[in-house]
Amino acid sequence: MKDIVFLVLTQIVITSSAAIKTDVVNIPNGPIHGSQESVSNLATSPYLEGRDLTYRRFLGIPFADPPVGTLRFKPPQQLSATWNETREATTYPAICVQHQWPQLPQFETSEDCLYLSIWAPGDGSSTEPKAVMVWIYGGGYYGGSINLYDPTMLTIIGDVIVVNVAYRVNIFGFLSTGDDLVPGNMGLLDQQLGIRWVKDNIALFGGDPERITIFGESAGASSVTQHVIAPSNKGLFQRAISQSGTIFTPFAFQEKDMVPFIRETGTAVGCDNPNIKDLIECLIGVEATKLLNVALTPYPAPDNFFKWVPVVDGKFIVRDPYDLIGKTRGPIPKMLGDIDLMLGTNSDEGFLFVSIFVPFERAYVHGKPIPWENMTYTIPVMKDAIEGIAATYSDATSKDIIFKTLIYAYFGIEDWTNLTKEKITEIGMHFITDTWFTVPAYQFVKMHAAQGKHSYIYNLNYRKAGSFLPTWVKGTDHDEDLDYIIPRIDTFLAKPEAEQLLSYNMITYWTNFAKTGNPNDPVASPALPVKWPIFTADKEQYLELSDNITPIDTFIRSDSVKFYTEYLPVITGASKCAVRKFNRKENKRKMTIK
Repeated sequence: MKDIVFLVLTQIVITSSAAIKTDVVNIPNGPIHGSQESVSNLATSPYLEGRDLTYRRFLGIPFADPPVGTLRFKPPQQLSATWNETREATTYPAICVQHQWPQLPQFETSEDCLYLSIWAPGDGSSTEPKAVMVWIYGGGYYGGSINLYDPTMLTIIGDVIVVNVAYRVNIFGFLSTGDDLVPGNMGLLDQQLGIRWVKDNIALFGGDPERITIFGESAGASSVTQHVIAPSNKGLFQRAISQSGTIFTPFAFQEKDMVPFIRETGTAVGCDNPNIKDLIECLIGVEATKLLNVALTPYPAPDNFFKWVPVVDGKFIVRDPYDLIGKTRGPIPKMLGDIDLMLGTNSDEGFLFVSIFVPFERAYVHGKPIPWENMTYTIPVMKDAIEGIAATYSDATSKDIIFKTLIYAYFGIEDWTNLTKEKITEIGMHFITDTWFTVPAYQFVKMHAAQGKHSYIYNLNYRKAGSFLPTWVKGTDHDEDLDYIIPRIDTFLAKPEAEQLLSYNMITYWTNFAKTGNPNDPVASPALPVKWPIFTADKEQYLELSDNITPIDTFIRSDSVKFYTEYLPVITGASKCAVRKFNRKENKRKMTIK
């Protein structure tokens, strides 16, 4: 957790640079004033030799009407405001209403939060349109903001335009009544409107509207794949990069009915209306912070952390993701076939969730923090997690046998107390890495590759210098990829040589993909170390990202992937068959007795 906090802290400090002139762009709503800056301290890096160290930055551009008052819980509305006076775009905007991690600097929050920020390479004099990358931040749909990420290095090394798009989170972004009253997915629709704004306006900033790549991490990565399967996005973007999350990740969708959550929240704020329409109208009038505090506690247990998340609404997300597996025809598979895809995982990213969910689950019952090493609390949390995954791969007739199968597959024994606390937590880390990230990545890329488009898969497996993680965590935790893809300038220059090189290579692969749909093209200087192989239905290859970047011929943790995609379905089917046979025998026995 300390490592993650340090990473985010390094992201939110503004890049060391010097403003050299102002920059004004006339968008349809009126003129905006950004800044043009130079990062001369980059000249000391061998990876920046010969590059233009100038860039332009526009912060806090509104792209929608503020979702306040009667627009709370509504889809975003296209920005209607216009202005004649030049609008300042040189300071970070307020972030969407959320609980902020106490370890991090605090930002102003507001429901008026639908803004985007743009970083563009050079001084604007180039006539060659630049490829565009639209960043969707993570945060479990619980929090997150555009202010946490400074893509200056990505912009300058990759020679691309980067746009950070804000969206509503938690109850404000994802409340759903399950019908037309509040279908839900407001946060995803915020993202969509932001992408549409980029499509319509990015040429004014030197961008190419026909080369737009959406990319995101964690919940942002799940959002990316949700956009890929949303028919209403057709033509908005050409490529997608998903870093640690897909539509098959457990937190990507809420399968439970939210109405009980809504009623519980309403009761806590004095909205006891039995009629759901009246209840929603009452909630619209509740002060935002008060509503947030009862809808989502500051340090929620796992079940509550992912309470307010996307839903299959039949409008934006028209099909249950699992219904798409194996489908090769129809509008959604066809849309998949129009998109180039890069997708990947971090080798040990389950550790973050083991280390934070144990304290969140139990700590505040006793009024003090509980470390993850306390097995009194770790074992129940792991048991809950395994039961949740068992439910995903089974029904009422087979849940128990799937649960026991998972226990034996990972732990080998049912008496967990015979294992050391480190071993239990390490196994838990692998379990979450497999079920939340690796297997969902495989399911999505297989579905995409079946359409014949380019699919590129990676696994980041590198323990960085000075890591705070336990020594048995050999590779990369959740979120740590951000320190290589969107590094702050000072921290990049302070990295050991091996980490600077890894960051340069990753940025180059990513931005090449944004330019051409192929991470190997155009040829880079310095040259990339290896060619990234294409993942196909016949060759499930990926790129291992480390201090020795290597193409691998078999999929990431292939034994675990086969266990979930081949063996568990057989066990589930056999279990159902056995139950059916047992029921038939019981029925015959009862008939004989009669």
